[in-house]
Amino acid sequence: MKRVVRIGHVNLSNPLWVEESLKATKNTASAKRTVAGAMVIYEMSNRYSALYITLDSRNYGWLKTDDVNALIGLADSSLGQQVEIEYRDGSTEMARFAYEQANGAVQATPLFDGANWYKVKIYMAKVE
Repeated sequence: MKRVVRIGHVNLSNPLWVEESLKATKNTASAKRTVAGAMVIYEMSNRYSALYITLDSRNYGWLKTDDVNALIGLADSSLGQQVEIEYRDGSTEMARFAYEQANGAVQATPLFDGANWYKVKIYMAKVE
């Protein structure tokens, strides 16, 4: 299983697992009924259609406070931009932070109150 060691300029203190990937549909639609009862369907291209990946620290891939702050800063400053992710085997891919995910692209929870280590989930979308 692939593990990520670097996101953009941030070298991670522990590698993160690539937990899942899925492809969003290329189109999105909504349906409404008119007063007379006719169905009107609105379709548009889904700009978030991408191969989503979730980077997860799991049980023992925790990140330090400095790593978490750097990743949040990178996510905040790279809106609309691509960043390079590097895997443990040395291969790289371009991705963007998936801002459209609920609760944000970078989610970190301390191991306990006052801890300097965090469990992390990072939501990204590969750029093809």
